[in-house]
Amino acid sequence: MSDKNQKALFDWLKRLITLDTPVEDEKFGKLKVDFEEWFYQIGGRNIQFVYRKSYLFKPKEAVAQLGVSAVTLNKYVKRGFEYIPKQSQRRIPKHMIPLWKDPVYCLKVQMIHQEKKLRNQTPEERLKEVVEEILGFQMKYKAETSKDAFPVLDGNETNLQDFFEWEGLEEEYDELKRKLNVD
Repeated sequence: MSDKNQKALFDWLKRLITLDTPVEDEKFGKLKVDFEEWFYQIGGRNIQFVYRKSYLFKPKEAVAQLGVSAVTLNKYVKRGFEYIPKQSQRRIPKHMIPLWKDPVYCLKVQMIHQEKKLRNQTPEERLKEVVEEILGFQMKYKAETSKDAFPVLDGNETNLQDFFEWEGLEEEYDELKRKLNVD
């Protein structure tokens, strides 16, 4: 373990030891996400967290807490919003509500999700996913490429985000095609 990773672990443990009880959901969530981030940085593969039933929201409750629709919650889940699969429906850990509202931790959660996903995905699976995402942009903007859809960026934040995401997907698509020798 490198000095940097060891220091990160000790800092995390110090935070754990100094927590006041009962622990607020947000503080617990941040501690959990920071530990998970550290765990994957040192090469950890799979980590599983188990929660008490009383710590889990039903999707309806999470939707109400977030102030979004069920469709939007499903989009969040695809981006990494933590959920526990149950037989009939998902359950949402309570800490996810404040974390998703915090821009820094929302991004951390999404980045961890993407890293885990990419580690476990074959290049063929990723290529298929990239093609589907590009197709979604093509349909939304009725254009073949990101450059066709955005000849001039107008400063609209949504358009900028879509442009850079689409452009990144196009670059990844070309790289995956080269890697897999696909024409």
